[in-house]
Amino acid sequence: MVQSGKFGLMKINNVTPSDIKNWTARRSNDMKAYRSSNTNGETGRVPGNNDLTGTFEVYGVAGPISVGTSCTLALYTSSGAAPMTGPAVIGESEVMVNVETGDIIGFRVSWGCDFGSGTWTGV
Repeated sequence: MVQSGKFGLMKINNVTPSDIKNWTARRSNDMKAYRSSNTNGETGRVPGNNDLTGTFEVYGVAGPISVGTSCTLALYTSSGAAPMTGPAVIGESEVMVNVETGDIIGFRVSWGCDFGSGTWTGV
């Protein structure tokens, strides 16, 4: 399930970047496949490790966040709503540039949760 914050906002280490375009958070589970006498030759599945990853895009020239940076993210789905919040690590960062003018349009960042540094709430 993907959640997004159309009328929400996000914070990085309790600071709100200006001009947030969007954010996403994706929960997943690394299910393990198996076959046994009880599956009649078909595939059965058992839960594996949980994961939480996502992206966010910001307009403007605020500058991308360095890859490998640890931070605390707070993702709000609407004004006044309780956030999804927890520790994360920045996995990818890319700058978006207008090729006609050379102007920096913004940046896009991919992140993954850091369950080793704490838990996420609101997910």
